[in-house]
Amino acid sequence: MRKAIIIISILISQYTFADCYCLYVNAINGLNLRESPSFDSKVLKKLPFGTRIVGTKWKQHSNWKSKPVISIIDNGKEVKGYWVRVGKQLKENGEYINGYVFDAYLSEHLNEIPKSSLYLYKRLMIIDSSKKIFNIEYIPEYDNSAWSNSVCQKHFSCCAPINDCEARYEKEPYIPYSFINNKQDSIDTKSSKLDTLKHYIKIEKINVNNYKRLKSKFEIDTVFQPKIIKESYLIKHFYLKIKKGQDSICIRDTEGEGYTSHNYIGEIKALNKYLIKECYESCSVYTIDKENGEKEYFSGIPYISPNGTYQISCSYNDFQMLDNSLTTTLSIVRKDRKLYSISIDFKSWIPAKGIDNIFWVSENEFIVKVSPVDNYVTSYLDNHKEPLKNYEYLKIKIL
Repeated sequence: MRKAIIIISILISQYTFADCYCLYVNAINGLNLRESPSFDSKVLKKLPFGTRIVGTKWKQHSNWKSKPVISIIDNGKEVKGYWVRVGKQLKENGEYINGYVFDAYLSEHLNEIPKSSLYLYKRLMIIDSSKKIFNIEYIPEYDNSAWSNSVCQKHFSCCAPINDCEARYEKEPYIPYSFINNKQDSIDTKSSKLDTLKHYIKIEKINVNNYKRLKSKFEIDTVFQPKIIKESYLIKHFYLKIKKGQDSICIRDTEGEGYTSHNYIGEIKALNKYLIKECYESCSVYTIDKENGEKEYFSGIPYISPNGTYQISCSYNDFQMLDNSLTTTLSIVRKDRKLYSISIDFKSWIPAKGIDNIFWVSENEFIVKVSPVDNYVTSYLDNHKEPLKNYEYLKIKIL
């Protein structure tokens, strides 16, 4: 937070958390955690942009029921807010501290993704050309005693973990584990293994206007659209020609408790394949070979580099939002098998919907239209409102 001038200080009301939700520090330069509710108080720690704090509702502990009572001038603008008491902020030595912050610099959503969070992930898996599997995963620890708290029973997903709600833009507070060919071993939080991802990809924010979308023979063609035949409100089917039009295959939604929808996306003519989206609790994508009708499944829409060296997909699972744990899975497969595949579950950003929001700008560089992950999660949980459109562009280079 930039240096501010206090112009009014009539009443200071102390607030604390009354429910279990996430707020984030939205001050680009960070927010001071102070020892007491005063701008003259000792600074205990600078909370970086994107730091999560538990709570979106404050319970007033005084008899005052006034509007915000503190006004400051920050960068020439008047800002109003309360002092609020927060806890369980982690110091560098691993110790938790309590303190006070000025809540004008807290919000439910971030307008942009903190640069420091671009590489943060919950799981990284690398399969090399010899099929050796290297995996790093952050496994949450749970505080069973917290379950007795009535608030935590109502909001188990964000209260049960020791550190409460998801720290989307910070390093995981849990101990990471590494797996090599399924053999588990814990690793030190300062281990160089945690930087493994940066040996394989480079991520940066960019101005998309400075880059030209490359044409590729592997692009998805949406000109042809099959005739949809509605059987009922939920169930539909359509036909796709195979074997050069001599036969066809019927794609039909599945009825009953395991209702599954199938939606035509397009075709990749260079591969002679149709592309279909299938959704049950989560969604996946599969191709249908136009010659023999065989299916091949992917976690998301496959994007193949202009010369066919790489195949990537970038997807997320809506079902994860029910327990507040949404991640974006980026998969990269190198077709010449020097590197068999990489799969990363990123936790701070989510791709925009639409097949045109991922595109190649060179044989080993692609651009993804993204937004801060909290913009999508909280809007989805709040009666499925339309997500905030705070979009940015990331360029990802495969090294």
